[in-house]
Amino acid sequence: MIEEQKEEYTIPLLSAKTHQPPLPEHYIHRQSLESMVSEALHESGRLIYLSAPPGYGKTTLLSLLKSGLDYPSAWLSLDPFDNDPDYFTAYLQRAILNSRFLPDGKRNETKQRFSNNSVGILSLFGLIEEVGSPFFLVLDNLQEIENREILSALRRCIEYLPQNCSLAVASSEDVILPLSQFRNSGRLIELRQEDLRASEEETLEFFSIEGIHLPDHFTPSIVKKLEGWWTCITLFGVTWHQKTADEREEFVKHFRGTERFIADFLLENVYDGLSEECAHSATLLAVPNFFNEELGEIITDSEQFPRILEQLQRLHLITVRKKGLVAKYRYHPLLRDYLRHRVPSERRREIHLSASQWYERKGFLQLADHHRRCAGIESAPKAAAEILNHCLSRRETDLLQALNEGLLNDEIGERLFISTGTVKWHLHNIYEKLGVRCRTEAVRKARELGII
Repeated sequence: MIEEQKEEYTIPLLSAKTHQPPLPEHYIHRQSLESMVSEALHESGRLIYLSAPPGYGKTTLLSLLKSGLDYPSAWLSLDPFDNDPDYFTAYLQRAILNSRFLPDGKRNETKQRFSNNSVGILSLFGLIEEVGSPFFLVLDNLQEIENREILSALRRCIEYLPQNCSLAVASSEDVILPLSQFRNSGRLIELRQEDLRASEEETLEFFSIEGIHLPDHFTPSIVKKLEGWWTCITLFGVTWHQKTADEREEFVKHFRGTERFIADFLLENVYDGLSEECAHSATLLAVPNFFNEELGEIITDSEQFPRILEQLQRLHLITVRKKGLVAKYRYHPLLRDYLRHRVPSERRREIHLSASQWYERKGFLQLADHHRRCAGIESAPKAAAEILNHCLSRRETDLLQALNEGLLNDEIGERLFISTGTVKWHLHNIYEKLGVRCRTEAVRKARELGII
């Protein structure tokens, strides 16, 4: 028996990689997400795809799901060493054997039958199909796999996923998988950053469990700053408990992404994973609160900006704001703090000046003025009303007049002979130029400036 065990693996393996990680000491049961995925797993042949930056609770959610199953399941945590097909196949084989899914006859057959390469990967999925009973497999950290042979074999296995097997894939960046096939057949559960982030209620529930009692006047700003990033919420709690009662108010008042524990997390799990070129550009793009393709190319001064932007999107490091806004990309507030802090003060000033000039050319004077002030320059000498009258188009001025008369969007469209969608698009531009958030504020501001 001992000799057989030695023959089973010719490659030294770490057993922790084939066991699900322990759950955090304190965690929130996310009833809606857990119920949705658990119900789906009552039927086999499902693909669960979780794609979000590190620290959004992907592993915790899958670990909770796996623990609640009443049929065999296997777990494999991937790392860069698994780009060797021999290692990958050996670990996948070990994970399946550890699950006790295979009958004894099949277990013995597995020890002798499979080669440690991409053919072995396909054969292992074939074996799962041969057994026929329900099985659940988790591949965590799939972003670590770059080997084309392994990825090709995995894509094929997923494309022909055994009907008795459900597969969960977690990755901190988008991976090319046959998702549309499962989406079209209703067999895909897809959870991304916006689905996994903690809600305000969940954040406050976690604070309550941790015994964190924030002053009421600071709570909204802290919740907004954390913006549902689970690891940052946890690290906020760790720091809170290390502070004395007298230190806590100051900590909360000045809380930023440069706080030591959060900065260490962002450095190790986000920044260090970027290429040198991408890391340099990412820090520069964090100086303005928002940017778009044109402004980003000016800030980075790089012909490679489209490729850098694509990489930042693939890694989920930037999100897209509402449609119609002139600068549509932004970072998570804490990540923006951390990256911005890495930019020398003189370089930050240069970027603010460039952003100010760009916004002024586009007619967004409030934003231009904001960046001038950030650069340490007083507002432009022209009167605000004169500047805005010059920058607002005739159509926008007509639309403001219609707003002043209390017309609704469809009524404005009929008067100006434009669609309701075009009215909304003009409203977005007007709001940004006036530095307001709604039609009521726009009318009030336009009246104050004598535009209408």
